[in-house]
Amino acid sequence: MSDRESIISEARGTGFAALCDPAGLVQALLLQEGEPCSAVAAGRSLRDAIDQDSRLKLDGFLAAAQRATPAIGWEMNLPYSAGLRALVFGAVRVRSGFIVAAATGAHRLARIMDKLAATEAFAEGESAGALAQAAIEIRARAETDAGLFDELSRLNNELAGLNRELAKSHNALERQREWLWTILASLDDGVIATGTDGQVTFMNRAAAVLTGRELRGDGAVALEDLLHLVSEPVPDPRPISLRPAWAERGTVAIEGYLVAPTSRVPLPVSGMASPLLDEAGSPIGALVLLRDMTAAVRIQLLTVESERLRVAAEMAAGVAHTVNNVLQVISSNAEALAPCVPPERRQQLENIRSGVFRISDLTGRLLTATNTGAEDAST
Repeated sequence: MSDRESIISEARGTGFAALCDPAGLVQALLLQEGEPCSAVAAGRSLRDAIDQDSRLKLDGFLAAAQRATPAIGWEMNLPYSAGLRALVFGAVRVRSGFIVAAATGAHRLARIMDKLAATEAFAEGESAGALAQAAIEIRARAETDAGLFDELSRLNNELAGLNRELAKSHNALERQREWLWTILASLDDGVIATGTDGQVTFMNRAAAVLTGRELRGDGAVALEDLLHLVSEPVPDPRPISLRPAWAERGTVAIEGYLVAPTSRVPLPVSGMASPLLDEAGSPIGALVLLRDMTAAVRIQLLTVESERLRVAAEMAAGVAHTVNNVLQVISSNAEALAPCVPPERRQQLENIRSGVFRISDLTGRLLTATNTGAEDAST
């Protein structure tokens, strides 16, 4: 590393020194340089502050320091406010426990050890010697490794960036999955997905209502056991097989009836079963779409009945018109014969007129009921 690069690295660096007990619990924060790290504080375990992969390293440093040997380690990770930092660690046993120091560069860590050795608390006795020896070893390691730590730091920062991007992608994927699940769950049509073995892997709420079963994690369910589809609602009907959808990569049209345990009568359904393919075109399962056709069948029956009533009304209207025409002839002839009828026969003529009036009234009502008009009902 050049002098200029070293100056820039040191200017951006950070470091700390903490007094810990043999278990790594921080007793006091002795000094801190650069960015503060809230994870290193009195009463907190240093093992909890660093990332999981670095804990075994720290345990090794403490174990080496327990043997009165300054322990130096390369590249351990600690979360600072600007992100995860790779640090050089050193551990030295002192009378009151362990001093654990860390910094973003070996020379910075050596200077921290020098500062500790010069402080009043450690300036005398074995502690000062151990700290001074640690500083010497750290500088020696820095010269020997010739920039290895800087490369490890760079790779560590790249890895941290990749982990952040991975976390963002994972969160975006989770939001997309939840959005897709919300859409599928809100559909009125049943949606069922299977693997290539025909085992159900997904079903939405509508499919659970139609089949009368819910997909749970306590066991696999075969699609053909879940969907009992038949061609007609009669005894011994022909079953509808969906196996070609995943076994033969074919599409199966569904027009039949679903025999569900929650319904006493087969439900008319319509839909299709199609193979699911990955980006390479290889089969990964099947997708089944089902729609309850009960309301549609009811509407169809009502439409047929309405058409039958319309035809009957047209026939009734035709009959009424024909009867009216005959009544017109009878009424006209009765009026023409009135002067020629003897007095003793006139009551019979009145009976004819009364009968014509009653029948004409009935045909007029019939024409009004059939909505064809009553203008021809009068005589």
